[in-house]
Amino acid sequence: MEELKKVGYKCISTDENGNPAAIWYGSIKQGNYGPFISVEKRWVSECTKSGKIVRTKYAGKSFNFPINATKGKAMIEAIYALVNKALTVAAEFSNAEEETELEADNW
Repeated sequence: MEELKKVGYKCISTDENGNPAAIWYGSIKQGNYGPFISVEKRWVSECTKSGKIVRTKYAGKSFNFPINATKGKAMIEAIYALVNKALTVAAEFSNAEEETELEADNW
C-alpha cells in the first residue's frame, strides 16, 4: 500500500505539556483496488518544542473510505447516524439506571 497524499490530522488527546499525544491522521492511499481515503489513529512519539509533529506510530485503528465523493459521504453519514443513535440509546440506558437506583433507595 502506498501513501499518495497526506491530508492532515486532528488532535484527539494531548500530553501534560499540551503537545499532541494521539491524532487522527488522514491520507489518500493506493491499494490493490485503487485509491481510497484512510483515517488512522496514531500515537505521537516525537514533537518539536513548538508542538509540530515529527514522528508517529500506528495505533492499530483505521477507517477506510471510498475516494468517490458520493460513496464516501454516504458512508460517513451512515456511520454518523449509527453513532448518534447509539448515543441516544446510551443516554436512555443511563437514565434507566439512575431511575432503578432511585427506586432501590426507596425500599
